[in-house]
Amino acid sequence: MNKKICVLLAVIIVCSMAFTGCGSEKSAAKDLKVYSFSGGNDYLTVSNGVIVLSDNCDALYLGSLKTDREHFSGITSFSTELYMYRDGEKQLLSSNSVTDTTGGKLIMDGELGKMWGEGGLFSQRLTEDVENNLFFELETTDKEGNVQNYQLQMEVVEVTEDTKA
Repeated sequence: MNKKICVLLAVIIVCSMAFTGCGSEKSAAKDLKVYSFSGGNDYLTVSNGVIVLSDNCDALYLGSLKTDREHFSGITSFSTELYMYRDGEKQLLSSNSVTDTTGGKLIMDGELGKMWGEGGLFSQRLTEDVENNLFFELETTDKEGNVQNYQLQMEVVEVTEDTKA
C-alpha cells in the first residue's frame, strides 16, 4: 500500500511539473500516457520512476536508487543509464556518472534525477513495447580499478489509458 502511495505521489508531482513547466500551450493534452517503473535485485533497487508522455510535454522522473552499502563499499566511481532497445540498438533515455577524486566514501543512494521538455522528447526513443523493454544499468569502479556492471529490467506499468478522443 505504501509503495502505491509513493508511485501515485510521484505521478502527481511529475504531471504537475510537466504541465506547468513545458511549452506555452495552456490546454490539457489530448493524448496522455503515464508509466511507472521500478526494479531490483539483491544489491540495488530503483523505485518510483515515472515517464509522462503528452502532446505538449514529456517528463522523466528516474526515481530513487537504494543499494546494499556493504556490497558497494570502496566504490570510487559509478555511472547509471536508463535505456530501451529498438531494432537491436540501445536507445538511451538518460545517463549520469559520478567520480570521487577526494578519496572519500562514495554513496550512490538517492534520487536519480528528472528531466522534461517539449512533447516528443522521450516518445521518439520509446518503443511500442515499453512495458517489457526498459532497462537500468549501474556500472561501478572500485579502488583497485575493478569494473562491475549491474543490469535491471524495469517492471513498467501504464498508469493511464490512451485519452485521445
